[in-house]
Amino acid sequence: MMAADVKSQDISADMVEASTDNSYVVKSASTSEWYTVNVGDDVTQPFCSCRQFIKQRVPCKHFFAIFRHIPDVSFASLPTHYRDNPLFVADDECLSASAAVRAESGASISAAADSPVDLLEAVPDDDDTEVPEREKLRDRLARECRELTSLIVNYTYDVVSTDSLERVKVVLADAVAMLQSVCPATGSLPLHTATEHAMHVDAPGLRAAEVIGN
Repeated sequence: MMAADVKSQDISADMVEASTDNSYVVKSASTSEWYTVNVGDDVTQPFCSCRQFIKQRVPCKHFFAIFRHIPDVSFASLPTHYRDNPLFVADDECLSASAAVRAESGASISAAADSPVDLLEAVPDDDDTEVPEREKLRDRLARECRELTSLIVNYTYDVVSTDSLERVKVVLADAVAMLQSVCPATGSLPLHTATEHAMHVDAPGLRAAEVIGN
């Protein structure tokens, strides 16, 4: 989500308009298209008509543009049933850190403006840069992982077998531990994928390979 927050800096205040109490329209930073954004309420999910949100279901740059330019609207304005999704439970400290990063980013841009280096050359647009094959592979694998986790979330609402859920929890606990061990310390919004209680596994000797093998 940090990437979406950074990209939202390209969207100015005049490109964000309120439609209703919970709905807004946000203009694309690169085209003439306007996107419809709804922050949701107690009975409806947040929504944006852009392709990224429809595919990933996490706040996109259009949400962050609203958080940036609309007073009293922030990540905390999203409904609790959405914010408490186990895929991302951002705590207050993380959100405060995000605000601090935005402030530092603004200061960096101001300093760079006085430099003879062209910002567009220093930070080329993704569309104008040839992405290395390894990075393409990384993006594809990351996207497939997100798609799988989305399916897992959907299935957990319907599965009634406690044994199956326990097995899935063991696998996910191992997966989270592995990802945390290789996740960079900076560069993205810190996310809590599970609390210590949720990460506790009643059968600590049972590893993911053993579960899959069964």
